[in-house]
Amino acid sequence: MTNTETAKQERMHIPLDTLSKQKLERTAAYAHKSLSEFVLGHALHAADEVIQEHETLTLSEADWATFLDALENPPRPNAKLKQAFAEHRKRVQRSCFSRWRPCWLPFPSRWVSARMMAAYAAHW
Repeated sequence: MTNTETAKQERMHIPLDTLSKQKLERTAAYAHKSLSEFVLGHALHAADEVIQEHETLTLSEADWATFLDALENPPRPNAKLKQAFAEHRKRVQRSCFSRWRPCWLPFPSRWVSARMMAAYAAHW
């Protein structure tokens, strides 16, 4: 049985000055944790916040309604979008096992996250 204690095989080496290390050790002691537990815990927490910030889109009620309406009643593709997909087909090779098929995005947004694209592709 593998648990988190036995699965830890990766190491990080972080150069720091003596005062910084002493400060971290003192803070970890206040938190009743080892230096590694303290630093790793806070680093992972910060990582979660940054990931959340970059991978989550929060919409107002009005924006959500607009988004759903665009999914349910997509506008017809314009000339620029058709041109972009033609260029995409030329540049990107797909295997015969791919589930990809040409489609167009009904999103009014300039930026679409990878998760949103995956959700849209799964829908079709």
